Amino acid sequence: FAAAAPAIMNMAEDQDDPEILHDLLTSLARLQTREALPLFRANLRHPDQYLAALCLEAVGKFNDPESMEVFQDHILENEQDEKYESCGVTTWKAVDGLAALGTDQALAFLASKIHHRNPTARRLIHEALTRAGQKAVTPVAARLSQESEDQRIMAANVLGRMGLKTGADQLVLAMDQGLMNTPNLRFAALEALGNIPCLKS
Repeated sequence: FAAAAPAIMNMAEDQDDPEILHDLLTSLARLQTREALPLFRANLRHPDQYLAALCLEAVGKFNDPESMEVFQDHILENEQDEKYESCGVTTWKAVDGLAALGTDQALAFLASKIHHRNPTARRLIHEALTRAGQKAVTPVAARLSQESEDQRIMAANVLGRMGLKTGADQLVLAMDQGLMNTPNLRFAALEALGNIPCLKS
């Protein structure tokens, strides 16, 4: 019933009950009503995390660049002292939203959080970067030159999971430049290269 979208939007605009609003926005998300994008944007920071997550997922599917800052904020907030011990559903949807956006800026931000403070968020980010494939090789490889050994190890892990020759080139370059200069770093680089089927690896 795509024709129902305008009526549902009118109901949602004046709705104060979070449960009813959730149902209305769920309907609009299933109808893929792009005209409802302002409604979804308006609720990206809703105090009900499930309602906020629904909206984050919706704007992510619409590849809405105007929501990128909100995606980033949700991921950053999950690193705060009072929040980092659990990964909220809003963080999950924010990671997926940035991955769906797939711009250089979005992927660079995800790569910068490759060592996110929460381990579940970290895994979600690694999976998103791996799915992004070739587009994410450059921002992930840039982490190989970071001061943090953990970031370099995780960057090598993600490049290995991607399984791309361009990733192998970046790993070999990092080794040649002396960036993988501890036993743990060399192990991570060699393990990653072992997962990439190309002549250089």
